[in-house]
Amino acid sequence: MKIKAACIQLAAYDVTQSDKAMKNALDKIDEAIKEQPQLVVLPGCVYPGYFIGMNDVTKTLSNTSEALLMFKSKAKEHGVYIAVGLAEQIEGKYYNSGYLLGPEGQIIGVARKSFLWHFDSKWFAPGDELEVFDTPIGRIGIILCGDGRQPEIARVLALKGAQLIIDLTNLTATGSSSEQLSNPQYEYMLPTRAVENKVWFVIANKVGMEADSILYCGKSCFISPTGFELAVASSDHEQIIFGKMDLTQSENKRVDSEFDCIKDRVPEAYSILSSEKENPVCSINEGITDYTATYASVVQLDISNSLNEYISKVEKYSKWLHNQGSHLLVFPDMHCTYEKGCFLYIVDKVQALANDNNISIITSAALEEKQKLYKVSVLCTPKKPPAIYKKVHLSEEEKDVFTPGNKELSVFSTPFGNIGIMMGYEGLLPEVPRALMLSGADLLVWQMDFSSDYHQLFSRTRAAENRIFIMASNTCGNDRCGLSLIANPYGDVITSAFTSGEQVISAQLEMGLANYKQVVPGTNVLTDRKPYMYQILTEVK
Repeated sequence: MKIKAACIQLAAYDVTQSDKAMKNALDKIDEAIKEQPQLVVLPGCVYPGYFIGMNDVTKTLSNTSEALLMFKSKAKEHGVYIAVGLAEQIEGKYYNSGYLLGPEGQIIGVARKSFLWHFDSKWFAPGDELEVFDTPIGRIGIILCGDGRQPEIARVLALKGAQLIIDLTNLTATGSSSEQLSNPQYEYMLPTRAVENKVWFVIANKVGMEADSILYCGKSCFISPTGFELAVASSDHEQIIFGKMDLTQSENKRVDSEFDCIKDRVPEAYSILSSEKENPVCSINEGITDYTATYASVVQLDISNSLNEYISKVEKYSKWLHNQGSHLLVFPDMHCTYEKGCFLYIVDKVQALANDNNISIITSAALEEKQKLYKVSVLCTPKKPPAIYKKVHLSEEEKDVFTPGNKELSVFSTPFGNIGIMMGYEGLLPEVPRALMLSGADLLVWQMDFSSDYHQLFSRTRAAENRIFIMASNTCGNDRCGLSLIANPYGDVITSAFTSGEQVISAQLEMGLANYKQVVPGTNVLTDRKPYMYQILTEVK
């Protein structure tokens, strides 16, 4: 199914100017219709505005039903689908809602913002349903602004069959120039959502200032299932952009032909995602209570290294990095370490180097056990037995050689924090890092052997959505893309390697930051989760 959509980026208005906001929105729909789209998408809280706390809220929202009628009439007038965000009062509660209207002026479906952002919770109640609407133009899900920050929300919609996710936003920004505004959701989170679920996204945002204090970043856009921006609006003026989307592309869930981001999930490993029971992170205080800092290093190596060359480099770098004050050394996913029968040789050598240099080292290896071969990551900590993670999610090529792990994701305790380990495509699955964070991980180590640079996008998203550190170690040479990196819990890349060449990158990690799950006042990535809405994530079919 190929459809043409219009995405309308509107100027922001205060709630005291709601009549002007309404007229402007309706006029822009008329303008967009000239290009004959089948679907028109507008931002969140088009009427009466986003910051509804300027005056009495009940009075402010008293005319929302009339505004909805006008949008319904406009949909019928032009025979198009319209997605629009409204602030409304329903049965004594206030909601940040998104409506999908049909070409007959009918309400096809409604979504209500679940992950409330900042001051939202002062008046809005969270929505508690995630639905996909089956229409003649495709299967459509709707999220609202902050919902894009929580990986479970878009994932639930994808598992329910969404081909297109519409995001009705009020994305804010700061900056010294209106022409250079941005937002983490636009920069890396929403492209990640598109790729990890392999669905189309249409994001409609506002520009300008509301209530003299809320600045919007614009950047309304279309994002394909591969993360490609089909079209993007400016950050400083109203604009209508158009996109032609082939929604059948959302049926192909493969990444690099090697991994299916839906079928290769292992729901048995994610039970913590839908559990209402207290998990290890729930006891963390709101403030930073642990000021432990560790200096950590990522090594980027050429994939062509032989096993002997690899061990020699582990020896060299463990000595050098110990002398530079590093406590943790992470190596990439190296082919040479999977030679059959070499597990004890590799682990004995690496453990000895960890002991001699008083540095923790993470290496890949192949473990043969009961006539089965497992792809593993081994954490060698000084004076302690090696800790082993058996890779749970295997690529098509790996399935021909290895047995998947026992459906358990592992978090290992170390003197400088709790470490969760991901290998290869596991970092592209939102369930894996989320489950590791909920299991108490402060730091995620991601070992890979990638030719594509998805990990740049995903590392920032995984760090920010979980408020956790990420150490991503990739290979280089023979078409591998390198770009190993370390990201902090704010989603910032604090150090990065080049695209080519062997290299070590290091950074000081203030581990206490991973204890602080509040993003802004009123928004917490941990306590604002709603596990009862995520049951589909853990259903075994």
